[in-house]
Amino acid sequence: MINPEFLAALDGMAAKGVTKLTQLMRDKGKFIYIHDHKSGARAKKYNLVRHSGTVWSMLTVASELALPHVRHAMVWLFKNHFHIYGHEENFWFGKPQFCMGIEWHNHITLGANALALLAMAELQLRDPPEENPNPIVIRTINELMYGIASMYQPEADAFVHKWDITLVPIADLVSDYYVGEALFAVLHWQNVHRQINPIPDPLHEAIRSRMLQHMLKLAADNYGLEFQSHWMMYAVSYALLHWRLELSEAEQDVLLNYLVRLVTDVLDRTDYRKRNASTPIACRTEGMMAAMQIFLLPEINRDAKYDEFITRIMTHAEANILLQVGFVKPDGAIIRGGGAHGYNEVRIDYIQHSISSFKAFADIARRLQ
Repeated sequence: MINPEFLAALDGMAAKGVTKLTQLMRDKGKFIYIHDHKSGARAKKYNLVRHSGTVWSMLTVASELALPHVRHAMVWLFKNHFHIYGHEENFWFGKPQFCMGIEWHNHITLGANALALLAMAELQLRDPPEENPNPIVIRTINELMYGIASMYQPEADAFVHKWDITLVPIADLVSDYYVGEALFAVLHWQNVHRQINPIPDPLHEAIRSRMLQHMLKLAADNYGLEFQSHWMMYAVSYALLHWRLELSEAEQDVLLNYLVRLVTDVLDRTDYRKRNASTPIACRTEGMMAAMQIFLLPEINRDAKYDEFITRIMTHAEANILLQVGFVKPDGAIIRGGGAHGYNEVRIDYIQHSISSFKAFADIARRLQ
C-alpha cells in the first residue's frame, strides 16, 4: 500500500504545476515556452504542439485552476494560427464544409492539429455551456477533426505528418508521437461530441471506423514499441474504454494484447531512466497509468499471473515517480535534468508530462488501496 500522505503530496505537486503554468502564460494566452530556472533567461522559440498539449494537461489535472487561463490560450491559438481549406472537397471520409489546420510558418503538422483538437475536446468536457453548445465552436472543433482526417491517406494506410498550406506533403518530419496523438484526439472528441449531440453523424462514423481499423493495423505491426509510445497507450486505452462496443471481441483482444506489449516493453527496457531527465520518465508513467484504466476493468479476466503484472506495473511506476519528484522545484516548475547542458531548463511540456503522471498515478494508486 502506498502512503496516502505521499499521494496527497503528488496531488499538491500536480496542482502547483498547473498554477506555475498559469503564471507562465502571458495576458494574450501565449506561454513563456522555455526559460532557465536559475537565471530566468528565456528562449524565443515556440512550439504549438506543446502549447495545446499543455492546455489539455492543465484541464485534466486541475480544471478549476486552469479554466480561466486556458480559454485565453486556445483563443490565442485559433486567432493567430488557424488555416481553413478543403471547402466542400471530396475527401475519403466525405465532403465537409471546411477543414482546419493549425498553421505555423506556412506549414501544418499532424501533431499541432491533434493536440489542439484534444485540448478543445477537453475544454468542452470540463467547461460545458450553461445552455445549448455554441454551434460555431462545435463546427470549429469538427473542422479541426476533419483536418486531421484529411492528413490520413487511405491508399497508404498512413498519415501525412507535415504539409504546406497548399497540402503538399513535406518529408522532413516524421514524428514518433503524432499518430498516437491524432488517434487519441479524434476518439476523445467524438466521445465528447456524442454527449453533446447523440444523433449519429456520417462523417464522424466514417472517420472513427477508419481510425479504429488503422489502430488495429498498428497493433499488428507493434507500432510504438521501439520508442515506447505513451500516446499510443493513451489512444488504445481510450478506444477500449469508450469505443469497444464498435469492435468485435477478437479486435478488442488484439488491442488489449497490444497494450500489454506496449507496457511490458517499458517494464523490460529501462534505458530511458539512464538519461536522468524528467520527461522521458514521466511519459512512460503516463502511458502505464492510462493502460491501468483498462487493466483494472472488472470484465478483464484476472488470475494470479495478471495480478503479478499489475503489481509489477505499479512498482515500476512508483519508482519512476520517486525519480520524477527530484526534478520538481518549490515554485511548481519542473526542470529538464539530463546532462550538464540545460539541466535547469524549464519548458512547458516538462511540467505537462510530470503533472499528468503525478495525478494519474495518485488516482490509480487510490483505486488499488
